[in-house]
Amino acid sequence: MRSRMLLGVCLIGVAAATGAAGTKPKSVSLTFSVPAVNTATIQVATIKAKAVKGQKIGAVSVRTTHDPHLQNESIVYIVEVPRKRAAKETIKVYALIQWGPGGRRAPSATSAQRPTVGVKVAVWDASNTLVQYETPGVNASCELLKDDDGLFESGSTTEIREEGDDQVRIDLVSALPKSEQGSPPEEVLDNLIANAWTKQGCPGQPEGDDSGPK
Repeated sequence: MRSRMLLGVCLIGVAAATGAAGTKPKSVSLTFSVPAVNTATIQVATIKAKAVKGQKIGAVSVRTTHDPHLQNESIVYIVEVPRKRAAKETIKVYALIQWGPGGRRAPSATSAQRPTVGVKVAVWDASNTLVQYETPGVNASCELLKDDDGLFESGSTTEIREEGDDQVRIDLVSALPKSEQGSPPEEVLDNLIANAWTKQGCPGQPEGDDSGPK
């Protein structure tokens, strides 16, 4: 996998990046920590969004805005939005980040602080947003790894799932464009989970892509 992270963009929720007449997307800036070398994290940001009066929350776009210039780094986003759009919504952004074996900073990186990944989330037709970080900078737990391992097994990058009485749409987003990352995001996710699973000593085995012998 190429080391340099370029801008990755995904539009979620509706077909076009347009909102109500005269409205602009509300931008939310997120920052996720890059873990130590040979470690994976799953970090979660929850965005509470309220629509412009008389509207429902529209499209949600996600893109990487800050590149820490690291080597052997893997990262994908999982974005969860309600399938049925409403005037008030909870949007979740999961950042799955791994800094693989042999990873090191690029020569230009001089800061002694832990590197971070910057992400911009644009929410169309929103008037107000509130961000809460649920698990900033912690190792990926076996429970989270198991939950994410069950996603996107069909090869699709979008799933609809039941959550209580409601349905949510879950999208898998690569932080790298195809020109910089040869593997599709579902393969990156499988590899990240498998490596983190072993590192954490989780019981059993991840499902992966189920391409090997049974």
